[in-house]
Amino acid sequence: MNSKIIVIISLCVLVTACQKRKYADEQVKLDKEDIYFNGYVDNEPIALKIGTDSYYCYSSYTQRADSIYVFEGTLKKFDCNPCPLSLHIELSDYRKHLPGSSILVDSSLATGSRNFIPGMSKYNTVILASHSNKEVSSLRWDLSNGASSQDSIFMSDFGQPGPQTISLTVITKDNCESVVVNKIFVGEDSGIFASNIEALLVQNTSSQFKSNRTGGKAPFTYTWYFGDGTTSNSPEPMHNYTWSGSYPVKLQIKDAENHVCESNYIYVSGNDKSSCAANMSVYNAGSRNAFLNGVKICWTDQSNVVLSSDSVTQPAQSYFEIINSQAYAANEKGEPGRLLTLRFNVLLANGKRKVWFKSDNTAIAVTYK
Repeated sequence: MNSKIIVIISLCVLVTACQKRKYADEQVKLDKEDIYFNGYVDNEPIALKIGTDSYYCYSSYTQRADSIYVFEGTLKKFDCNPCPLSLHIELSDYRKHLPGSSILVDSSLATGSRNFIPGMSKYNTVILASHSNKEVSSLRWDLSNGASSQDSIFMSDFGQPGPQTISLTVITKDNCESVVVNKIFVGEDSGIFASNIEALLVQNTSSQFKSNRTGGKAPFTYTWYFGDGTTSNSPEPMHNYTWSGSYPVKLQIKDAENHVCESNYIYVSGNDKSSCAANMSVYNAGSRNAFLNGVKICWTDQSNVVLSSDSVTQPAQSYFEIINSQAYAANEKGEPGRLLTLRFNVLLANGKRKVWFKSDNTAIAVTYK
């Protein structure tokens, strides 16, 4: 009997960066050749299919320590390690289940869009608010996580660790344009490290400046740049400007772990009516589990370099969608199967290289509990 060993697209487990599982005892044997990948790597066409060029399909599921089920698989050539030109996918459940309990497959593997699992286990959410000293005609936010908005207040998630930027451009009714950019630090466990500048006790050309800091680890060092060539290391300095006008005030705060956040603020001295100023407030809105209802994709190229979707912030044009989900044959363990038809467009990276990975028609099988 010519059984076809099929592959479910490999879902590299987060903790092991797509390299952990051995599938010898988890081979899925089915009678159909319905599993395939048709797509592009940076516009270069790629076609993989079980039963062709020694390609096989493997499937399994795991339950993480936080009780989230993960449906896994690998599409690769048989008996190779590492395996060039192989595809790995990881689909996480939409909610937590008690250890060992069964899932409702129509919900866990239902049609619809999924978020890409980021490089951290939690999303850190910020609330951004814009300010101006004049009536605003238009504004635009541009964030290093790929998000943008034209709303005066909006929320955005950061799922990648490290320095991130938030840019605000404001155009007033009298066609005066101001741009201000803040830098925040997103920590693996410590959340958002950011600050806002306030100008207090404004009298003529004098003001006291204050930082509203969130996150970071004490002690902190402060460095103020007042835009007129003078500086200060006080947490809340007083400063007097010689002339009326607008000045770019900058504050850099370094914490005990040498992480840095930077606030920029356009200060208008002497109530100068000719100056226009755009400023922002950044608030930490907390964190949420980033693994629920998520997807992670890994591609191993011809040189055995693994590129992963969680190694880079996904741009706005990235998407992943299950367009069909139907019952399928069980694997050899008797675990029920599900055939999923997918379309996606995702940026993959390995720290040195980035590629666009796209498919309008890919079919995979997964097993579940």
